[in-house]
Amino acid sequence: QLSLGQVLEYSGEVRRAILDYEHVWSYRRSTLGPDNPMAVWAQCAMVSGYRKLRRYEDAEKAVVEVIDSRTRTLGPRTASTVDAIIQRLVLYLDSERFLEALEMAEFILDGNLVEQWFERTCQVEHVRALLEVFTGNIADAINILEASVDEALKRNEKGRVRSILWVRLDLATLLRRKGRDDDALMLFDDIVTRIITESKTIMPVSTWEITQSPHDLQIAEEALRLVREIKTYEAEVLLKRNKLKWARQEDFWILEGYPPADTGWMKRP
Repeated sequence: QLSLGQVLEYSGEVRRAILDYEHVWSYRRSTLGPDNPMAVWAQCAMVSGYRKLRRYEDAEKAVVEVIDSRTRTLGPRTASTVDAIIQRLVLYLDSERFLEALEMAEFILDGNLVEQWFERTCQVEHVRALLEVFTGNIADAINILEASVDEALKRNEKGRVRSILWVRLDLATLLRRKGRDDDALMLFDDIVTRIITESKTIMPVSTWEITQSPHDLQIAEEALRLVREIKTYEAEVLLKRNKLKWARQEDFWILEGYPPADTGWMKRP
């Protein structure tokens, strides 16, 4: 039921997802207590759903309870606890509690709570950059996001960091505000591949090659923005119409999280 809730949430059916989360949370809590791991996981998922529906007070109440429970039972530095703290960070961003969000981001980074998980680091840095945008420091925001993209390239993190895709989109938006259109377009290199049909045999054989043409980079960005808007079908149609395909479907996989913060769905620059 929790898995079904996740599928529904990431498909945009947030209200239906919350019903699943709340059912699991209520049942496990009543039978096994408020610190039952599955009950707490469901409650943390509820935070995400409440935030997306702008039920900020409900989200705040739930996330405080989750962090308290996980800190007491698992410790303050475990992945589960850190994910809940990042959920709270994104909640503060969306509800425009920018000062509190900035303090929390600094607490996470200065306390090295995410240093062992690159994707979680990307999420926190992404929020920190957006906070700079909303407080009038676009140049600093660009520097933060560029550093995340550069680090991902240095690590050769292909197909393993979903959150960096959303970083690229917001960075492109900010670069264009500064007139750096070419730099913005290059952020979408190596995301799609072009289908080339060879007719040397009786039956055509499709092969793939990485492309860097401006047209294909533009289509890659447009398709990625559609995915972020939960329009995956429209994105596939766009790619197919232009004889393109995602270079790695696994770029979009959600690899871990208890549950992870959905930084694809949060306040944007």
